[in-house]
Amino acid sequence: YSLVDMAADVAELVGGLGLGRVHMAGMSMGGAITQILAATHPEMVLSAVSIMSWSGTIEELPPKITPVAAAYGEKKVPRDPAALVDHMVEGFLVYGSQPPYRREGEEAEKLARRFVDRAVIPHATTVYRHSLAVVVTSSILDRRALAAATKVPFLVIHGDSDPLIHVDFGRETASLVPGARLEVVAGMGH
Repeated sequence: YSLVDMAADVAELVGGLGLGRVHMAGMSMGGAITQILAATHPEMVLSAVSIMSWSGTIEELPPKITPVAAAYGEKKVPRDPAALVDHMVEGFLVYGSQPPYRREGEEAEKLARRFVDRAVIPHATTVYRHSLAVVVTSSILDRRALAAATKVPFLVIHGDSDPLIHVDFGRETASLVPGARLEVVAGMGH
């Protein structure tokens, strides 16, 4: 199950709901799905927004990841819902935005609890399944060619404090998509 499959799922959903042409936006992995959908189904997409994502291959990402983010990424994701909430709150501090956008304390805990409560499988299986989809797709498909073929209005939003996917990858995506606009947000993390 790859990002291409996920983009096809979104296309099926949009078509099945009879929505016609839609505005698509996605963050991180969702940004990659949005990029694929905009390039492969322009008849469905009025405009696209890719937020904190990239267009290249997975091999290019690790050198730009900060040491703190890399260390957090190596931690085992807990299965216990309460421990998972704590793990996510820590993740907000590692990957998240700088003040004034940073979610901390009670606000961070409340958001993490919402994520865990709504998850179908609130533990590591979900995280690894999604990560595997990114790795599989990025090892077989360099999305640069798709980005260059995109013909819909396109906006790239990226934070200058993203420790996971460096802002340079957002800049590259914007440079690849014809006519794309780039908005770099000061202090925004992942």
